[in-house]
Amino acid sequence: MESPPERPPGHVAVVFVHGMGEQRRYADSAQLATRLAWHAGAAAPRVGLTWDDGEGPADRRPRAKAVLTAALEGRDVVFHDIYWAPLVAGRTTFRSLVRWLRGRSFRPLGSLLARWASQPELKISTLQEDKDALSAVETALLDDYLAFAELARSRAGALKEGHFGAFLTFLEARQAQAGGAGGMGLSTAKEKAARHWLGRFRWVLWLTMLRSLPLLLALGAAILAMPLIAAWLVAHAVHPPRDPLAIARTLGVLALWLGAFPFARLLVQTLGDVEVYATYTEASERHAAHEAVVAQAVSVLRRALTDPACARVVLVGHSLGSVVAWDGLRALALECASGGPLTPLALARLDRVVTYGSPIDKIRFFHFMDDKNDPTFAKVLEVLRVDTRFGVFGARPDGLAWDNYYDPADLVAGRLESPNDRTMTAPVRNVAVANRAFPDPFTSHMAYIDNPKVLDGILDAIAGAPRPAPSSPRALRPRAWATAAELLVPTALLCYFLVHSLLPLVLRAGQGDPLGYLALILLLATLFVFA
Repeated sequence: MESPPERPPGHVAVVFVHGMGEQRRYADSAQLATRLAWHAGAAAPRVGLTWDDGEGPADRRPRAKAVLTAALEGRDVVFHDIYWAPLVAGRTTFRSLVRWLRGRSFRPLGSLLARWASQPELKISTLQEDKDALSAVETALLDDYLAFAELARSRAGALKEGHFGAFLTFLEARQAQAGGAGGMGLSTAKEKAARHWLGRFRWVLWLTMLRSLPLLLALGAAILAMPLIAAWLVAHAVHPPRDPLAIARTLGVLALWLGAFPFARLLVQTLGDVEVYATYTEASERHAAHEAVVAQAVSVLRRALTDPACARVVLVGHSLGSVVAWDGLRALALECASGGPLTPLALARLDRVVTYGSPIDKIRFFHFMDDKNDPTFAKVLEVLRVDTRFGVFGARPDGLAWDNYYDPADLVAGRLESPNDRTMTAPVRNVAVANRAFPDPFTSHMAYIDNPKVLDGILDAIAGAPRPAPSSPRALRPRAWATAAELLVPTALLCYFLVHSLLPLVLRAGQGDPLGYLALILLLATLFVFA
């Protein structure tokens, strides 16, 4: 084993945050280092040892740690690994995950029914969605909306209801107070933009629920089918088929039934991490795991940012790791802005953020959003809000330089708007990529590390090269519809089998058939468990 210098002077630090699942320590960061070296035609990464004194989170006991270094783009690069998998492992079950998914899938419905003045951050991110900049009218409309929301939160006067009609009235009154500056043309343009915003907001939330429908249907049909297939297999064991085609079908159903159990475990290992980590409500017992993960991210990021031998830091996050990276970065930005130990000079070393397969804008629906917040509490939330123009990032021409790569075929990932500053003077640059020639919802999420466009983006970030151009919001959109079809087709087949072959078995209970009673008991037990 080679023993390179632990921290080459003037090096670039790549802080990597792995995604969901039962990851092994160093495995994902080592894979990233290897892929970058291969893609750049550079020498293989070197591995050395350093001593970690264990300062920081409780899980960081003193230990010898591996240090990955590489020479990329003419620069010495040191890789730091934010390893958080053990902190959320084993904290959920399949039953809990299903009930959590069911509840969260309809969270947008509550936002649809809420007042127009409520949940402003969600409204604003919708206004920014599928855009690279706001128009002058939209920027002025945003200022009006923030003033309207602040007045509506006081629950006093004509605006206390906070509905959309009151917002239009507020726009007219504010235009009159300004002495009609901009004329009727501006007033009409604002009203038109406001109505378009409302329509867009409603469409986005309905589309969000529609996109979750294939997954919910597939999961629901599978859960109902599992006990009935067990009874169906028992029936075929009692009365074995003689036709070769029927025998083959029975064996095929048995294989699928057995394969469902490891698939359910895989869901717990992956989506279960989202359930545990996305517990932003501090009163929940699972919030301790969330805090431990953020503490780990803050500790590793702080170590890289305060290293005197480090010239620049590039933060890279995959999947749920991008959410961990953003939460850790927000914590440090608030620390810096509030006069904490981290200095502005240290935070300024963060040169670029690169995310791929990121669900940050889907996680926004998991936040607790209270429609009854008073104006003072709203100001508290505003002070704690971090975006691409917050603190030291506001002094940069492009703010916090954030490049996000997403494959429309990836069910987890998507475009990012919620980290943007409100007027979009420093928006996240969303770049659409195709990870596989065939859009596969299951493998697309894991294939970013092999995509040349993503690797080029990370290498450019390491080199300090210009950022990539953002993609059109409609880029590669057919891949998204293809993945929906790939889920709906097997779901439709499963539903047909459920209705055509399994439910008749349940109905046989009315005829006194013991196998029918077995199917009915299993179905009722399943409904009781997952209700």
